[in-house]
Amino acid sequence: MNPGSNVIARAETATDALRLEAPFARIWTLNNQENVLELQASAGIYTQLDGTDNRIPMGNLKVGWIAQEKKPHLTNDVLNDPRIGDREWARSCGFVSFAGYPLIVEGRAVGVMAMFARHVLSDAILDTLASVADAIAQGIERKQAAEALRASEHLARGQLDALTHTLDSLAEESDTDKSLEHVLRTIIEQTGAHSLSAWERNEDGGWLDLLAVIEGGRFQTRKDAVHPAARISMLAQGFTGVIMQLEAVKDAVAKNNLAEATERVERAGDLARVGLGEARRSVLALRPRSLQDTSLCMALDDLLKRMTNGSGLQAEFHLEGDEPAMPAEWEEGLLRIAQESLTNRIKHAKAKNFRATLTIGATEFQFRLVDDGSGFDMHEEHEGFGLLGMKERIDQMGGQFILRSVPGQGTEIQIILNHPPKPDSGGEHA
Repeated sequence: MNPGSNVIARAETATDALRLEAPFARIWTLNNQENVLELQASAGIYTQLDGTDNRIPMGNLKVGWIAQEKKPHLTNDVLNDPRIGDREWARSCGFVSFAGYPLIVEGRAVGVMAMFARHVLSDAILDTLASVADAIAQGIERKQAAEALRASEHLARGQLDALTHTLDSLAEESDTDKSLEHVLRTIIEQTGAHSLSAWERNEDGGWLDLLAVIEGGRFQTRKDAVHPAARISMLAQGFTGVIMQLEAVKDAVAKNNLAEATERVERAGDLARVGLGEARRSVLALRPRSLQDTSLCMALDDLLKRMTNGSGLQAEFHLEGDEPAMPAEWEEGLLRIAQESLTNRIKHAKAKNFRATLTIGATEFQFRLVDDGSGFDMHEEHEGFGLLGMKERIDQMGGQFILRSVPGQGTEIQIILNHPPKPDSGGEHA
C-alpha cells in the first residue's frame, strides 16, 4: 500500500466535494520515536514534500496543536492567527481560512489532515473532513504496521543467520571458552550492547558464578577476570522474608494482637541472623581467583598485561622493596583498585602509558597509579569513573587516597597504607 498516493487521493476527494477554488490539502503522520509530525502527502497548488513544514514538532503551530489535543480546528482568519507559521505565504496565496482534523486510531493520534481555502469555510467542512479522516487514519495505521512487520522479519532473518553461523562455529569448535566467546560476541553484534556477561548457578543454589564477560571488546573468563561481582549472592530472598514478617508485625499491632506480633518479630530475627551469616560467607568467598594461587605482585603484573593486551596502552608494574606481607583484604582491595583504575584509563583517558608502582617502606606501603592521558578537571563531577568507590575502599582499609589530575597532563592516584600492627607474642612482661 502506498500511503502517499492514497492520502492525496482522499484529500482531493474531500476538496472536490467542497468545490474549493485552488484547494490545498496536506497529510502529516506522527513519528512516535521523535514525537514529530512528518509530511507525507500534499495536494492542490503545492505538491512538494520538502518545504519548511515537512516536520512539525507535536504541539507546534496549528497542525501540532491539533495532533496534541486530538481536536479538529477551523478558522476563517488565518492572516491574524499566531499559530499559522508563514502568514505572508498565506497572504500571497490568497488563503483566508484553515481547517484541520486529527487522524485518530483507538484514541491515539497518528497524524493530521489539514487544508487552506480562499474563501470562508462553514462548520460543515469539519464533517466532510471527519468523513474521510477515519479511513485515512486506518490506512496510515495499516501501513505503519506493515513496515514494522517487514522490519521485524528483516531482524528475525538477521538473527537466524547469526544463530546459524554461531551453531556452525560451535559444531567446529572444541575449545569451550572460545565457543562461549563466539556466542557472546554474536549477541553483542546483534544487540549493539557495550558489555555482556554469562553466569551459572552454583551447586549450593546460593550463588551465581561468573563464567565469562565481554566489556569494551575484551573477552575474559572467570579464571582471568577480576570482576567486582564475580559472585552474586541470592540474599535478597532472605531479606524479603524479613520485610514480610515486619509488615505482618505492623498488621498485628494494628489489631492489638500482641502474641502474633511477638511471634512475627522472633521469625524476623531468625531470618535476619541467617541472612547475616550468609552475608559473612559471601564476603569470604569474594577473594579474587587471581590471588588464590599467587602473590599480589604477580597478580598485579598479570592483570596489567591481560587488560592492555591489544589496547595500544603500554602498562607496567614495578615493585620497590621486598615482597610485601599484608592482610588478604588489603591485597584484594589494591588489586580491584588497579583494575578499576586501568579500566578507566582505557575507556576515558586516551593514555599511551600506565605505570603501577608498589613501594614497601619501613612503616608504610605506597601504591601509585600514573598515566599520561587526557586528565580531567578535579573540580568537576565525574560520575561513573569509580573514584568514589576507590576512596571508600581505602577508607575502610584505614589508608589515604590522594588524587591528582590536570587536563592534558594525565592522572595520578596515590594510596598510602600504614603497616598493620604486629600480633602480640603473648609472652609475659616484667
